[in-house]
Amino acid sequence: MRVLLKEISLDYPEDKALQEDLKILRQQVENCTGHLQQLASTVKEEQQQTLHLPADRFLNDLLERWSVLRPTARYLKPVVTQQPQPTIASSIPLQQAVINLLNNAADADKSGQALELRLEADADKVRINIRDHGPGIPLDQAEAIGKPFVTTKGSGLGIGLFLTASTLTIYGGEVRLYNHPQGGTLTEVSLPVSSPDSPAHLSDNREHLQ
Repeated sequence: MRVLLKEISLDYPEDKALQEDLKILRQQVENCTGHLQQLASTVKEEQQQTLHLPADRFLNDLLERWSVLRPTARYLKPVVTQQPQPTIASSIPLQQAVINLLNNAADADKSGQALELRLEADADKVRINIRDHGPGIPLDQAEAIGKPFVTTKGSGLGIGLFLTASTLTIYGGEVRLYNHPQGGTLTEVSLPVSSPDSPAHLSDNREHLQ
């Protein structure tokens, strides 16, 4: 917009009314620039924040956010196998990693059936299971899932799944994909249990975020 407004101003230097309008537009562009810079700074700060949340709240908040981003997606109410729920360290990058897996499951499932979600936990780990009703994982790709250029979809390079797996690793988690015995794919996300009194667990692979 800056370049375009400058070019128009140079093309019509004698048009005073137009020049006044262009001056107002330039001011608005600068205002927008300032707001965007402030927004970017706020998002960066939010991405660095970590909240210690019960696992069921983490999943429910995440699903609410996903429903806004993808309103046509369908899922059943998550099955929660344990109460009270252990705490996990929630952050924007970690939420986005799980949302990426939800998107993958929804993309793979062309049947129109709802995704099935299950939340399990033990003393050390929280597991979020996502089951779709798609075609499953080709056997020749099963061992390579999560590596670059390997995808469970009919198209794409698999970069999204690789980055998601890398993000989960940074936060001490992991993702595994299996062929469900009744059809479709079971995506299992494993995250470490955290303590509100301790900082979020970050592995030694933080360079992947840079």
